[in-house]
Amino acid sequence: MKLRVLSPFEDFEANLVRQVGDVFEVSKERFASLSSRVPPDFYEVVKSSKTKDKEE
Repeated sequence: MKLRVLSPFEDFEANLVRQVGDVFEVSKERFASLSSRVPPDFYEVVKSSKTKDKEE
């Protein structure tokens, strides 16, 4: 799943500060870890679009 940062926070596992607008991929386990430490209003889950580009 992908997350979009809404408010800056320190990501201790990645050893960096996530900035507003950053989008990054996390596993279910990593999401559980982040959500237990970071308030839910600091990020949002990015909905994946199922639309595929057609090449002709």
